[in-house]
Amino acid sequence: MKNLFGFIFLLICIGLLSCKGKKAETDYNAMAKELCNCMTPLVEMNDDIQELTAAGDTEAVGQMFQKLEAKFAEGERCAVNLENKYGKMNEPEQEAKAQAALEKHCPRVAEMMNQARNLE
Repeated sequence: MKNLFGFIFLLICIGLLSCKGKKAETDYNAMAKELCNCMTPLVEMNDDIQELTAAGDTEAVGQMFQKLEAKFAEGERCAVNLENKYGKMNEPEQEAKAQAALEKHCPRVAEMMNQARNLE
């Protein structure tokens, strides 16, 4: 279950942070704050899933999948909107700046992204 959530989360975040750019000057701090707003509900849901899994409540975890699908769809729409607003990035320098801004403004989301990348 944790791996599935990580994979879903990774798809959303990488889609935003790892494609070619449109804008000459990107406000990485603003982008990180907006990405944080998009992804925090998924991070919180992951926390809930981990707690339920640790407690052995597989029934409750199964029931959360419908909510997870809805949060995933919201996160995906939000990421697409941010991609349209800030452009796509694929240059290592752009990706590093985006990651640094995310770690500064939203460490929980940055941590989740790192964990998701490690699942690959």
